[in-house]
Amino acid sequence: YKGRLADALEIAKLCLDKAARENNLAPDWRDVAAGDAIFGRYEDMLPRFFLFTLKGYAYLQMRLGNLEEGRAALLKLLELDPSDKIGAAVLLGVLERVGRDDDG
Repeated sequence: YKGRLADALEIAKLCLDKAARENNLAPDWRDVAAGDAIFGRYEDMLPRFFLFTLKGYAYLQMRLGNLEEGRAALLKLLELDPSDKIGAAVLLGVLERVGRDDDG
């Protein structure tokens, strides 16, 4: 994305829309539930595309300073992927450390 975070976020939104359509999911990622697709099987490509796209969306929101939107997307990822195959917990950990004094 070469530092063009806002442009990358727009692409991520388009990809989320496409992933929702391809998986027959609610158009708004906030309305997607764990039982709406087989998110737990890593070999199922379309649900995995949705999860990775949501992770990218969360990351970009965080990079752009939209921390609460990023947090909401990460929490949704963990709801859909409780075994965390996608790695949302790592980003959530980064988000939890934002603003903390590293000097302890």
